[in-house]
Amino acid sequence: MLKIPTSGTLRASGYLTLRKIAPRVSCSGQAYTIHSGEEGTTQTLASKFAQHLLPGDTYLLTGPVGAGKSVFSRAFIRAAYEDDILPVPSPTYLLQNIYDELEGPDIHHFDLYRLDGTASLGRLQLDQSFRDAVSLVEWAERLPSDMLPANRLDIHITPLEAVSGSRAGDAEEVDESYTDDRHREIKLIPYGSAMAERCQAILARIL
Repeated sequence: MLKIPTSGTLRASGYLTLRKIAPRVSCSGQAYTIHSGEEGTTQTLASKFAQHLLPGDTYLLTGPVGAGKSVFSRAFIRAAYEDDILPVPSPTYLLQNIYDELEGPDIHHFDLYRLDGTASLGRLQLDQSFRDAVSLVEWAERLPSDMLPANRLDIHITPLEAVSGSRAGDAEEVDESYTDDRHREIKLIPYGSAMAERCQAILARIL
């Protein structure tokens, strides 16, 4: 676990301006599917959800390597801090990074790719994070079903094209000057009435 020092990085000017996007969105029951041709869609979604920070909010991110899970987490944390250059290192090896200098709840950023059995899960004290913090969980498919919180947003990101070059969006070190404009499908499945209402309101406002 790593606590990220952020003193001196806050800016009052707000989060970075993203390119205008025109994704296609469809709804089936409580699931929303977004088709987009640029990485900015993932960043925009993350920044909008980051405007609502409540204890117990949990975002479970799934998808293959390079899908954009880390892109979402990085944009979410930077938007919460209103700092578009805030260092957001991957918690791949430590499994958890904590951001605790906000006025509201802490943000706990997890990466379960290297999770080594239930002993590591117990060490992370996920039940406490899911209750008291805002949690971003990459590779959430590694969580047992009985540990999934009732109030959460499942986010599954699927690239619809092969990656060009050697860049992988979920790698520990990412060249942020690279723009991944592959078409991708982003599926949002909210659980709990509060998250469902928030998801609907955000999508109605930005799409």
